Amino acid sequence: SAISTSVSAMATPLVRVRTAPAGLLSASTPSLGALVRDDEDVAAQWERALQLVASPDESLSVDGMKLACAELAEAAHGRSSAPTVALFVAQADQLVGLLVQKSRAVFNSSLAQVGVGGRPAPSSRPCKYVLNTLMQAFQLTSLARSVAERTLRALGSELLIRLLDDR
Repeated sequence: SAISTSVSAMATPLVRVRTAPAGLLSASTPSLGALVRDDEDVAAQWERALQLVASPDESLSVDGMKLACAELAEAAHGRSSAPTVALFVAQADQLVGLLVQKSRAVFNSSLAQVGVGGRPAPSSRPCKYVLNTLMQAFQLTSLARSVAERTLRALGSELLIRLLDDR
């Protein structure tokens, strides 16, 4: 029937993966296994992300938040190994603490620029990334559980201050 045809058409994936016929792959052709990243590479990328997040340079800090966000999204979707997730969990309090500091800095910077004559409108990009990274971090239950109570209180206070700010 027309309904079953449209339903089966909707179930068809939008992206199809083509495989090469046997014998066409060479030793230098990457396999699907090559898409899996090495834990050491991920750990190095994660350390770089944390260093960048801590940077006083807003642009570098945003780049670090983007990297951290991407790594956390991979983990949240089950595409990270157990040792990688364990690394993220071990450094969860450090990450959230950095993000609390960054949220304070980027929101204060953005608010300081509002209404100042002659200045361009403040960028919301740093504000967006600090909140995005926090949301990604708390998608992982194990990571969320490993954040210290003191850090959670600081985060809650900072977010409430922002929500209650009437500017």
